[in-house]
Amino acid sequence: MLPQLLKSLLPQQPLVRVALLASSGAAALLVGRKLYLWGQVLMLTILCGKADRALYKRKRLLFQRLLDRAEELGRPMEILELGSGTGVNFKYLPSGARLTALDPLSEARGIFTRAASKETGVTLAACVTGFAEDLSCFPDESFDAVFCTLTMCTVWDLDRMLKEVRRVLRPGGLFLFMDHTLSDRPLVRAVQYAVTPLWYFFGHGCHFRLPQRHVTKAGFSKCEISEFDGALKMTLLRRMVDGCATK
Repeated sequence: MLPQLLKSLLPQQPLVRVALLASSGAAALLVGRKLYLWGQVLMLTILCGKADRALYKRKRLLFQRLLDRAEELGRPMEILELGSGTGVNFKYLPSGARLTALDPLSEARGIFTRAASKETGVTLAACVTGFAEDLSCFPDESFDAVFCTLTMCTVWDLDRMLKEVRRVLRPGGLFLFMDHTLSDRPLVRAVQYAVTPLWYFFGHGCHFRLPQRHVTKAGFSKCEISEFDGALKMTLLRRMVDGCATK
């Protein structure tokens, strides 16, 4: 009954019918994509907040490097954040810093700019929609520091990203990162490998891998890297890594 009713509502001309069905399908795909992206933003808002609270003390220690570097320079720092998300990292930055934020999700920009408006000590220089593997919009030696937290796991080509990071850093510039890594427990690591395809789809492109290996071979003059068990309760995400690399 229902198929017959739908058929009667469609135009009788075959070409018109095909065009109508094609446009309806395209519209459905666009709506579906928008719903997926906004779902990703909602997930990021919830998870980034929880992760930030769980890793607060460790982040304070990591970002102390930026505070020390700002004191050495004696001027406001130019800083680039890769994967700025919802803006949870403002509170860790040195006072007077100028932050350029890059993120592929333009849908999250409203949340990020609202977080920026609440911070009086940091100037938001620019918000850029883009991917960490392609920083061609920034000239060579543009920044005193580049950082990312829980972002490297979503980057498709880490080696290319790190090459770009080195290019945009000034001499003596710092690259700070924090991310989850593969477990040191064989059974957990096997599960991480097994769930990666589904994890990638639902986790905003997240991979389970060893980001520290890519950093150590990226050509920085100095790398200080630490692995630790984080405060995240999920077993698959418990093993973490952070570090500071100097150009």
